[in-house]
Amino acid sequence: MAENQGQPLLRPALRLMIEPVPDPVEGRGKGRTTTKLDRLEEQQERLVRRLQQLDRRRENLTLHGGKTLLIVRMFDDSLAQTHTPTDLFDLEAGCRFVAPRSDGYLVEVEVAKLQVLARRVAQAPNWAVKADISRVETIRRFQQREVLRGRTLDQLWDRAMEDESGRYFLMWLRPYHDDEAREELLKSFQRLTQDRVIVPVLSAPQPEAPVEPQRGIASGARLRTTSITRAMGNYRRTRGVGRAVVKLASQSDLLRLVASGTVFRLDPVRPVRVTSGQPGVTAMQVPVLHDAPVVAVIDGGLHDPAYKAAEAWSMPPIVPDHEADQMHGNAISSLIVHGHELNSHLDLPALGARVGTAQAVPHRSSNTLMKPDDLLDMLQAMAARHREARVWNMSLNLDELEDEPEQMSDLGHQLAGLARAAGVLPVVSIGNISGQNDVLLPPADCEAALTVGGRLATRKGGVGAHCPRCCQGPGPEGMLKPEVSWFSRLSVLGNQQMVGSSFATAMVSVLAAHTFDRLRSPTPDLVRALLINRSELDGHDPRLGWGTPYDGTPPWECAPGTVTMTWQATLLPGLEYHWDGIPIPAEMLDGDRIMCGATLTAVLEPLVSPFAGPNYFSTRVEVALQHMGANGKWQNLLGTMKESTLAEHDARNDLKKWHPVRHVKKNKFNKGVGGGELRLRARLYTRDLYQPGLPNRTNMAPQNVAFVLTLKSPTAASTIYDSTVRNLGSFVESAVFEQDVTVVNEV
Repeated sequence: MAENQGQPLLRPALRLMIEPVPDPVEGRGKGRTTTKLDRLEEQQERLVRRLQQLDRRRENLTLHGGKTLLIVRMFDDSLAQTHTPTDLFDLEAGCRFVAPRSDGYLVEVEVAKLQVLARRVAQAPNWAVKADISRVETIRRFQQREVLRGRTLDQLWDRAMEDESGRYFLMWLRPYHDDEAREELLKSFQRLTQDRVIVPVLSAPQPEAPVEPQRGIASGARLRTTSITRAMGNYRRTRGVGRAVVKLASQSDLLRLVASGTVFRLDPVRPVRVTSGQPGVTAMQVPVLHDAPVVAVIDGGLHDPAYKAAEAWSMPPIVPDHEADQMHGNAISSLIVHGHELNSHLDLPALGARVGTAQAVPHRSSNTLMKPDDLLDMLQAMAARHREARVWNMSLNLDELEDEPEQMSDLGHQLAGLARAAGVLPVVSIGNISGQNDVLLPPADCEAALTVGGRLATRKGGVGAHCPRCCQGPGPEGMLKPEVSWFSRLSVLGNQQMVGSSFATAMVSVLAAHTFDRLRSPTPDLVRALLINRSELDGHDPRLGWGTPYDGTPPWECAPGTVTMTWQATLLPGLEYHWDGIPIPAEMLDGDRIMCGATLTAVLEPLVSPFAGPNYFSTRVEVALQHMGANGKWQNLLGTMKESTLAEHDARNDLKKWHPVRHVKKNKFNKGVGGGELRLRARLYTRDLYQPGLPNRTNMAPQNVAFVLTLKSPTAASTIYDSTVRNLGSFVESAVFEQDVTVVNEV
């Protein structure tokens, strides 16, 4: 347990209670100024010819209910949300947008109105339509090559997990907005099942339990159902999102599935694995942790009897004992319970946690097939049964890189949805280097997770360079992964040294669990923001993230010479929010200049694509810490707010504009000030809200954002904490549970 557990903290993290001021913002519309006049006429002629060609060759189109799916490819300079061609492809022309693509959009089109659409392009009745025409490069039908995504049938088949009767694939049904089109597609899909082209997969057995009405999550897991039944039910319920794990007996069946016109996306299923090693037995006294928080350990189980007293609960296993990776499960559990004692030579906090056991990972030589959906079913049951476990340690990964590492994995996407619904924080290992791959392995790409990389120790026991055995980021869809890193060479039970990101993940899980335990109003994103904010690196490193979230002071306390303020807010698009009246501490000033540093972290709970495809994030947030300059105008101290002004390609690549974590740090300013206050500025943006299950801008609920702001003074002996508390008065309180703020250095 923590050395100061039960003792009052000198400097608990603070909760800022200033209410934001929302200001309306004028949106940018389409018109002559947004039209690419130099290519307008050429594009009119090209698009008209293409639409007329599609109309003449209707027999080549896959039709469901008189609808087909077309790919609308945009020019590279037209990928920003403001250029979405909604004025050209509208209901009057028989069109509906259904999904984003990396190069444009997937549009449902009523085939009988292709000529109407062609006439609209030819006539270009207004500047909004002209702007759209000048931004669209080409239009083509959605076909088999889109399903294969550059892979051959042989490559797909060879990469899929197999058993004695076939191979496993994850498929997504083609999305349609039209009810009749969806029902006709389902009939075609059912025929594939009836003809035994695809074989449904039965879910792993789970205990029965009632459904929790607030979130629709079962208190046990769902009853055993087939993957096809689930997919069809979800497709109808969500109006277009249906995924299923299916088994195919032969490559000819794979070809028939791809050619059926029912599939939107197809991927080989790969097993879940952990780092291998030799079993050990503890020789140390295992501490008694009656009041410690619980970390759910999804691994190979806990089989060392010495640790059973530290086990809070155990889920019914989905992998039998003789097939489970007992060594890895025992090793991770030992680090959760008392990793700091097993590694007393390292700079680790004196923290331990109890273990909730979910035995779900087979050892590498096992014949057990561990499908990702079986794991997800178990996690759903665990989330409802054991709500006290707010942190899930997931020191596991798929055993191979995704075919398209720049695209979200299905496992990462499904885990994010489950974690968001359950209000938990998955802490996930980035994976270990194997063969030629050194890029993160799913579910390390989970947006809702805290992903952990590995680093070496210095001779004095501090954090050092990147561990060469661990994978690196940054991750798909502009994500900056890992967020944090820690020691990856650690001693586990039996005094055995093991190396891998799995073991760094265990130490971060313990710290995250105690952060949850100490905060008054914790959320997974606030805990994640605090740990990122405490990390020491100035910028993101694809191997180390933003660093290690421990510097001798836990995240719920303010390090000497600093003050940390936390708060949570809800934002709507079309408004710019200001948190005004944050006093500049005198300790940060040298005359009329700000000379010290600050760190700002904001974590958005984003809306995401239900298809786990391109343009994964449908909301983003911009933030900046500002001061009044000597010229009387607000100027940025941290954050640029340039994400919306740069060219889309540059903003995505350089600023990672759609990544839901915004983190900026500067150790020293040298800025003239014209006032004594700071303000925080934030704005929410949206895109691609036409997708199934996403709200439109008019009925969108406010979106959750967690903020952490740390101000820094020149020396550890500074009184910046006390002066901030005095200056803010009733607008600040302790963020820590059962801990009031005490001003130590009264003036």
